[in-house]
Amino acid sequence: MNILIITVLLVVFPAIIKATDPVSLEVFPYAYFQGGPRTFNIQSCEYFSWIGKQIASVKLHGGTCAKLYKSNSCMKDEGCNGEICHLAYPKVQEPILSKELFHNLNSAQACATTTSTIICPKGTWVRRMDFGDDSLRSGITIRCYEPGSRTPNVTLNTHGKHLTTYSSQNCQGAARGVRVFKNTTYNFIPKAEALCNYSSSIGPDSRQCNKTDALVGITVIIEELSNVIKEIQPICRFVENPAKLCTPADGYEPVVVCDNRLGFTSTTCQYGVTEGVGITKTLTDKQSLSLNFYGEFGIGAGASAGDALKATFAAKLGFSKTTDFDWSQSSSSTWTEQTSVQVSIQTPPGVITRLEQVIGKCSFYEVDVNYFKRIDTRGNGTSTSLLVASHEMLKQK
Repeated sequence: MNILIITVLLVVFPAIIKATDPVSLEVFPYAYFQGGPRTFNIQSCEYFSWIGKQIASVKLHGGTCAKLYKSNSCMKDEGCNGEICHLAYPKVQEPILSKELFHNLNSAQACATTTSTIICPKGTWVRRMDFGDDSLRSGITIRCYEPGSRTPNVTLNTHGKHLTTYSSQNCQGAARGVRVFKNTTYNFIPKAEALCNYSSSIGPDSRQCNKTDALVGITVIIEELSNVIKEIQPICRFVENPAKLCTPADGYEPVVVCDNRLGFTSTTCQYGVTEGVGITKTLTDKQSLSLNFYGEFGIGAGASAGDALKATFAAKLGFSKTTDFDWSQSSSSTWTEQTSVQVSIQTPPGVITRLEQVIGKCSFYEVDVNYFKRIDTRGNGTSTSLLVASHEMLKQK
């Protein structure tokens, strides 16, 4: 089966700002780095008034990008094939300056940066991250999934590119942050990896979401010309209990059939009844994936789910036309963790008794209600129905 993945670019590029990290530029009076070098820490435009005709080769001693000018005020020069001459990672040295700059370098400037932000749409989370094999100069790609989906809804890249060679990390539920590996010599991030599990003790190179949050995007600072990533910050979102967000539905499901058509006296049938909140017994693939996702955040059946489901069923379903059950008037025991009891039902001779129970469904949750429909069908095909609000009353029939 062919799966179509739609790539959407959701990147914000604010105005270019000056690089905050200075570049350390080492200059030499002779080609191939010969002669006594001088080192300059450059951030804004630096004018070398004393060396205009003494520079033949240069190196980046620290930082990843510097623009070189023959003018004395960092104005654009028509040198270097019509563009500003520059050193940009991975090219960090020039053994022989171009003829336009050879013995004619007068000023230099650190390269500017832009900020790129990519964020998953609401209701989706980062499960997979791809990291470009070129020291991240082609960017980082995030893939955004709904909790119950095996296919990403959206694919986003920090640099607006399609990665061709990359390493990938798939988290079981959702990523919880990003770990970075810095190149301290040139001060940039050539490698990163997804944090798939929350940890109470993390190192200084880990950017982790809060325990109740999951990763939905990242903000990166990208340097022009070199395209390296200077910094990464995670964007996190609180993981809401699906019991508050799901759409409830209900219906009657069979509990027991007591067949006494051939009997001459009443018969008693034993059966089990469950009441309360639990996980649905027949999970779909989507529900199973959702359960795994939310389980990482401690969300499952229990008191917190019960309280949320009670409010959801009351507000969104209320009095059900399907079952004639009023969810806004449900008992407190409906919203506790599921419990089961063994009870009995009496069926008169010549009758089939079918017992059905109101079951509510919402996401992967199931709510078994102490509310039943008893249907007695006689041999002549006629039947009577009785709605019963407690299994305790059923044996009185």
